Amino acid sequence: PDDAPDVVNNSWSLQGTTNLCDPEFSADIAALKAVGIGVIFSAGNYGPSASTSVSPNNDPQSFAVGAVDQSLTVETYSSRGPSACSAGTYPRVAAPGTGVLTADLTNSGANPTSYTFPGGTSFASPHVAGAMALLMQAAPGASLAALEAALEAGALDLGPAGPDNDYGAGLLDLVGAYEALIGPLPPSCGEPPWDSALDQGVFLWEDCLTGQWRMRFLAGGSGPWLPTLGTISADQPWCPGCVTGVSLEPHDLLDFVSDPSVVLFDLQVQGTGWDGIDFDPQGANVCFAPGTTPVYLGQGALPVASPFDLGTLQACAPPIPSCGEPLWDPAVDQGVYLWEDCVTGQWRMRFLAGGSGPWVGTAGTISADQPWCPGCVTGVMLEPHDLLDVVSDPNVVMLDLRVQGTGWDGIDFDPQGANVCFAPGTTPVFLGAAAAPVGTPIDLATLQACMP
Repeated sequence: PDDAPDVVNNSWSLQGTTNLCDPEFSADIAALKAVGIGVIFSAGNYGPSASTSVSPNNDPQSFAVGAVDQSLTVETYSSRGPSACSAGTYPRVAAPGTGVLTADLTNSGANPTSYTFPGGTSFASPHVAGAMALLMQAAPGASLAALEAALEAGALDLGPAGPDNDYGAGLLDLVGAYEALIGPLPPSCGEPPWDSALDQGVFLWEDCLTGQWRMRFLAGGSGPWLPTLGTISADQPWCPGCVTGVSLEPHDLLDFVSDPSVVLFDLQVQGTGWDGIDFDPQGANVCFAPGTTPVYLGQGALPVASPFDLGTLQACAPPIPSCGEPLWDPAVDQGVYLWEDCVTGQWRMRFLAGGSGPWVGTAGTISADQPWCPGCVTGVMLEPHDLLDVVSDPNVVMLDLRVQGTGWDGIDFDPQGANVCFAPGTTPVFLGAAAAPVGTPIDLATLQACMP
């Protein structure tokens, strides 16, 4: 049934069964495994002598776990093999069993903390139970036999070469088990080492057991503010709670509302600061496009060119979002910068000279399929020589603007649900927070060509 567990951890044994094979629970273990439920047991705390296995932990169908300390040495108390039931290797693997942070009882407040650091094989076996559960998630069709074999095959060999009766196959290694079961991890897997005081750029990695992704944007000790702006676009809407900002500040933009399939971000960091985004594609195809910021992928911090598809790691073409104000500098940037307010749906147009000595002009129209409402079109920073006509044709805004040096002209307009064709003549247009170059005339709803 759906509410049955996937894995059962058993941190217990029958008293008085040291080096004995008691079959009392053999049928129960068989019944659990028959329906696909993993059965993990602690090996017992009856070492250090050989032949100290206990029941039902030593049942041939159980998967027993011994304990090691912080130096990866088998604990004195950890029970040793061989198994009294099968005469085979016991335990199967080992895991940390000393100083394991564990929830504890407060005894109605008598204990000052609800956590403790106990030791014992009882605290080693849950590591393996959790590892098996993660492997089940990564490989839903894998049999229990395959999962157990992967846990052993992927373990880090300790003690004498090969399986032995102190460590079993060795120390639990979840990555090794994953690779034994499924194959080599993709290069996107695993968090890289990153230092916010030294590393600069976007560090991106996947948790390959859960499918979740982490993005960290680092300033690397930079004095000036460093920006990154771009999109994380999916071929289906992002689910509620599947996109989360991490360590963001009020000046950072993270918008996944304006377009339910596109995450728009505009982040700025400085010094040792960092910003993050965690996201879960939930099986969607995702195109990651952080603008021109360098991207370093996976545990190896592999440099990759963007935009790229997170599934294939090949180049992709992200959609062009109109939402969000780009970074623009009238002393450097030349052309029309156009964007939509992500919240209100109003549009802003800024025409920049980019430090040009001669006057630079743009002439064209902003035409709607219904009359512009009173107050829905406003000139910003216009001068007497600039033309903005919203009267001659109630459906068409006529513009003829000229700028020079670091000057700029602007028009703010609110379509109020109308279909709008933006046609600024031959002037280059840069759209949205990413300042993406677009051809004109352009329909502001579809971002496709239109007839003004």
